[in-house]
Amino acid sequence: MAVRQLDLRDSRLLLEDRTVSPPGSWELGDVVATASGESQETPIDFEVNGVLTTGGAVQAKGEAEIGGPYRIDFRLESVSLAPVAPYLNEGQRVGGAVTGTVAATRTEDEAERVVVDAVLHGGDLAAEDVVIRGQMKLHADLEGGLGDASGSFQLDATDAEVEYGVAFGKLRGTRATATGRIVTGADGQLGLEDTQVEVKDAEVEVQVERGARTRTRIDAEPFDLSGWEAVIPALAESDPAGEIGIRGLVIETEPLEVHGNLDIHGLRLRRGAVSY
Repeated sequence: MAVRQLDLRDSRLLLEDRTVSPPGSWELGDVVATASGESQETPIDFEVNGVLTTGGAVQAKGEAEIGGPYRIDFRLESVSLAPVAPYLNEGQRVGGAVTGTVAATRTEDEAERVVVDAVLHGGDLAAEDVVIRGQMKLHADLEGGLGDASGSFQLDATDAEVEYGVAFGKLRGTRATATGRIVTGADGQLGLEDTQVEVKDAEVEVQVERGARTRTRIDAEPFDLSGWEAVIPALAESDPAGEIGIRGLVIETEPLEVHGNLDIHGLRLRRGAVSY
């Protein structure tokens, strides 16, 4: 007996991941699915549509060979990030809903690739001293599996609030973008290479290496400090003027260690009637 087509209607799919605590749970209801193929040796064409009980709709469409190559195109519509919570470390937070596409492929030589084009609405992200709230746009083109992913990315957080402790606070509407490469180190930690970060009118090059200590290197051509009191709380009410450049500023944690060079030109800070 050969089954060449399978149809599901009004079904429910539950994926429970017990490798984390509490278990991660993804439940898809109102499932409509179709799968068809000629034999076990040929690709299976499939399409799955459903609604997540935690919020949002998902469509998955593509073809796959059993234990072999595959091509899957996902379409996400207002998918809640709530089910991600069990995968976070202490002090981390992820909220909001994602709309966009994810294309996943695996070739005959087992090369894997994932391309993401997505928008996060109502985002609420927190990790260590960094907090981001609002809308973010992401494009990523990554090769490799979960343990060795690498590739290019583009992030636009212009329509989000970004805070870094008490040192930095960007309001919605102030330009903030990042373009670069995601890399995986030998220890499996994700890092950044050749990453250009633009905040307000500053263009900054950032390299991040993570391991036993996190090492961040920052370089920037001189930029105008005018208006930066709205971004750096320490400059509030100082009406800064002049230019500052950053050469090889290295920040390592933990313990905290900072070294590098600042090029300062025509710096002026004003507090009331007093200028510095």
